[in-house]
Amino acid sequence: GKLYAVNTIGCILGALLGGYLFLYLIDFFAVITLLTVIAIIVLALIGWYLEPDRRLKCLCSGLACGSALLLIKAWPAERMGVGTFRVTSPLATSFSGPSAFYKSFVTAQEILAYKDDPNTTVAVRGSLNGHKSIYINGKSDGSTAGGGDRMTTKMLAHLPLLLQKAEPQRVAIIGFGTGITTGTVALYPSVQRVDLIEIAQVLKKLGPLFDNVNGAATKSEKLVWHSEDAFRFLTRNAAREPKYDTIISEPSNPWVTGVERLYAEDFYAIVRQRLEPSGIYAQWFHTYSISPATLGLVLNTFHRAWPQVRMFLFNHDLVLLGSQYPLDENIIPWLRSKSSVSPIKQDLLTLGITQIESLANYEVVAARASFNDAGIQTLEYPKLSYLAGYDFFLGSTSSISSFSQDLRWQDETWQLERKSLLRLLAESRSEGKPLKQMLQYSCNFSGDKIPENWKNYTLPCQRLFIAAIFLGELAETSPELSANINMIRNTQHNSSTAPPADLKQAAELVKFAVTYRSAWLPLNIANILIHTQSCIDNTQAAAAECRLNIAQLLVIQGNNAQAQKILRSIEVSALPNQVRKTYLELKG
Repeated sequence: GKLYAVNTIGCILGALLGGYLFLYLIDFFAVITLLTVIAIIVLALIGWYLEPDRRLKCLCSGLACGSALLLIKAWPAERMGVGTFRVTSPLATSFSGPSAFYKSFVTAQEILAYKDDPNTTVAVRGSLNGHKSIYINGKSDGSTAGGGDRMTTKMLAHLPLLLQKAEPQRVAIIGFGTGITTGTVALYPSVQRVDLIEIAQVLKKLGPLFDNVNGAATKSEKLVWHSEDAFRFLTRNAAREPKYDTIISEPSNPWVTGVERLYAEDFYAIVRQRLEPSGIYAQWFHTYSISPATLGLVLNTFHRAWPQVRMFLFNHDLVLLGSQYPLDENIIPWLRSKSSVSPIKQDLLTLGITQIESLANYEVVAARASFNDAGIQTLEYPKLSYLAGYDFFLGSTSSISSFSQDLRWQDETWQLERKSLLRLLAESRSEGKPLKQMLQYSCNFSGDKIPENWKNYTLPCQRLFIAAIFLGELAETSPELSANINMIRNTQHNSSTAPPADLKQAAELVKFAVTYRSAWLPLNIANILIHTQSCIDNTQAAAAECRLNIAQLLVIQGNNAQAQKILRSIEVSALPNQVRKTYLELKG
């Protein structure tokens, strides 16, 4: 009984000391070394009380352990700190042994710091060009490079604080990473306190390594560090702590164990309790290594939690903003005023954002209904972690356009476009030519005539070009374009205006209207139907695509019944292969 009791106490102490307390003081390899030394001491003590022949065996065992300590070197930090799990295809050195592989894998980079704690292994990796990356349990969770991560982490701070119709004072941030988000929040004069919630406690020690790029975030007097799980922190302090004006969440990818809780409907309910009525919640998510179905699950859960949502896309990173109050009413004066404050304006300039119109160009819209079939993420039935891991293994990828271009919900998407920041900004400009200014800031174009290569621009820019011509802010450069614009103008007049004389002209009008429709280009769909009667009456194969485009316009208008009536008259085999997908979506 005594032996069993001592053994139990030893197991408990071993787990607490070796697996927890020691990791606050030394790294994992040092813990293994320390435990080996303890094992040698135990062998010596046991041998002291044993018979001579057994004593010799203990001595030999102790010498073997001691020799191992002298011979075995500490494992290279780059092998434990930087994971290779994202290398999904063989490299040139994959079969040349570990030394050759890691030499090529970490080319031109070095480990600046490495530390273990009970939860995580953290490594800071530096490159020859001065950029640094933070690795949590072998996975990159942030970089100071100018393009991707730096842009996203800064905009996670700027967007909710700029769009808030108040002066935020208390901000909570989930996840430190490189500290760029924290440093950006601290730039805002109104912010008095920033509660940083970070489960990896060792980041508090390694955070200063990034102070040269995050505005010395770790030294900010506004910063209050909380080394714990965000779910527990926000729940536990709900009753006694003041509410936040802004909460920003930038956890790791959802295939990482435990992260999926921060994308659950239950967590969003907790967040709503911790936010002021006018508060904004900002959430990061990715479109890489994820399938459209899993992305839809995340977006559907987010949209169900927040009545007001805006989405912004930076390369492959989404910034989702959720709020209880409208994010469009009288928001432009606040946006202009806040973005003109000196430190904020200078910081936006480092990102290439010279005007707030440039910022608005990153906004994306998609109808809420387009996510409905994707399900929701809850703690009772969590599935995001499994689905995300499955997608990562298969190398899936996704795009928000798979939802925004869903033809079944174009009427709702149309309404969202009319409330986009770009539209609100243009409407707020009383001077000059607003669309021309939009083209300058958003499409890097300046001139009085539409360029000959205008179709090489992105579709949003093409639509801006057409609307600018229609409103007289730009001049046409080709007879064909001029004819199409005039056809659209004709549909704005009285419906008694004679419709196009032939099928070809009607088909061209409808195709032009569908392709370049926008919140900027007013379409009188009722008159367009009159002008394209020759298309509707013609049931021949040549008119099939024209009638399909008319059905799209009717869906945009919200007239689904009439759209379905026209679709029933179309013979699918008469449609070109590339437009059959459009037909099936509309029928669905």
